[in-house]
Amino acid sequence: MNIKFIKRNLKIYIQDKMGIFFSFLGVLISLVIYCFFLRKNIVQSISQYPNAARITDLWMMGGLISISATTTTLSTFSQKLNDYCTHKIYDFTVNESFSTTKLDFLYVVTAIIQGFISVTIFTIIIFIYLENKYNNIVNISTFIDIELSSLTLIIFSALFFNLITNYIKSVNSFASLSAIVGTLAGFLSGSYIPYGSLPKIIQKIMSCWLGYQNAAYIRFLLNKHLNIPTFIKNRLFENLGVATSINSFALCFLISFIIILFLNIFSKKKIKY
Repeated sequence: MNIKFIKRNLKIYIQDKMGIFFSFLGVLISLVIYCFFLRKNIVQSISQYPNAARITDLWMMGGLISISATTTTLSTFSQKLNDYCTHKIYDFTVNESFSTTKLDFLYVVTAIIQGFISVTIFTIIIFIYLENKYNNIVNISTFIDIELSSLTLIIFSALFFNLITNYIKSVNSFASLSAIVGTLAGFLSGSYIPYGSLPKIIQKIMSCWLGYQNAAYIRFLLNKHLNIPTFIKNRLFENLGVATSINSFALCFLISFIIILFLNIFSKKKIKY
C-alpha cells in the first residue's frame, strides 16, 4: 500500500500541468534575469579571461540545476496540504492504518523521487544545449557527479519543506511560500549576483546554505577542465562562487541533514483543519 500511495501522489503531480510549471518557476525566473540582465555584464567583467562567455554560461547552468533541485520537491507538499485541507488525510489514517508520521515519510519519499526525475530531465536538457553550443563540455562521469550532488540537495529540500508545511494552514499560504522559495532559491544559489560581488556578511550566510554549496560544486564540475593558469582560475572561481573542492559541500550537507532530520523527528506541532 505504501507503493500505491507514492504512485498516487506522482500521478496527481504529472496530471497537474500548472503544478509542474510552478515547480520550475524559480528556474524560469533565474533564466530570464540571466538572459536579459546578467549575462552581458558578467561576460564583460571577465572578458580578460579566455572563453568568458562559456565560463559565464556554465556558471549559470550550475545555478539553474541547483535551483531546480530545491524547487521541484516543493510541489509534492502542495498535495500534502490539499489532503489535509480536504480531510483525505483522515481517510488514510483510519482505513489504511497509516500514522501521520508514516504519511509524512511517504510524502518525503514522493518528493525525492519527483525531484530527482525532474532534475535528471532538466540536467539532460542543459547538457544537450551545452554540447551543441560548445562541444566536448560534458561526459558521463560529470553527469553522474552532478546527479549525486543534486540528490543530496533534493533529500534535504524534501525534509525541509515537509517540516515547513506542517505549519501552513491554507492553500493561499502555500502559494505565497512557493513564490518566496522560487525567488530565494535563485538568490541563495548565487545566480542573481556573483558571489564575489556580495557583502561579506551575505557571503557567510550563503555559504551555510546547502543550495549554494551544491551550485558551487556543480559549477566546479562543469568548469574544472578550464585551460587557464591555476592562480588566475582560483581567483576567477572565488569571484563567481565556484567550489574548489567537495569538502565544504559535504560538510554543509552533513550538518544541514542532521539538523533538519532532527527537527522533523522531534517536531511536536500538529495542525488542525
